[in-house]
Amino acid sequence: MDDGARERAVKSVIEGVHRDTDADLVFDTNRNWTTKMSVLARLFPDFRMVAMVRPMAWVFDSIERKHRESPCSVSGIFPPNALTARERAAAMVRTDGFAGGPSQALRDACFGPEGHRILVVDYQALAKEPGTVLNVIYRHVGAVAWHGHDFSHVYFDADTFDARLGLDGLHRVQGDVRPPDRSLSLPPDLAEALARHDWWQHDVGNAVIIRDPSALS
Repeated sequence: MDDGARERAVKSVIEGVHRDTDADLVFDTNRNWTTKMSVLARLFPDFRMVAMVRPMAWVFDSIERKHRESPCSVSGIFPPNALTARERAAAMVRTDGFAGGPSQALRDACFGPEGHRILVVDYQALAKEPGTVLNVIYRHVGAVAWHGHDFSHVYFDADTFDARLGLDGLHRVQGDVRPPDRSLSLPPDLAEALARHDWWQHDVGNAVIIRDPSALS
């Protein structure tokens, strides 16, 4: 099998997954795509990527709160010997961890030759100004903006997935889009250690990042 045959085979698999839709634009939320930038560029020259980022301390804080709510559940995302918050945080940000791995893959993609295809969105920016940020996303993916979004009534859950993780309601969204009205429940030194993994706060390479939505108005 030569390279041309391999490319046709891979493209047919991707197209087969989305064969049931006749949409001109398809969103695929698999986080592993950041490791396949060159493949996507070769097979789908017009592809674009949108990546949400959030400080690692806040990511861990959200998960740790859910962990405390179900102390008798067995977590599917932490090793069984991670008994303390520090051990769980360390497992999370490792290169083979559920957050550290995707974060490193996104960093590699942003600094790579296809990084210009990536729009990095700060979680806080989207929560503060969802309409403004979504308009930028529409432009990035080459779609006509739809102005019928109701940001006061957004609902989503992944209960089956969360149950497998032992973290009920981890991905549940209810109500209006707004920044979280709470403070971190982590020791300051642990929050500071996690902040060292927030590489996107300093540089996103060839990608574009939305940090301050007011600057987009």
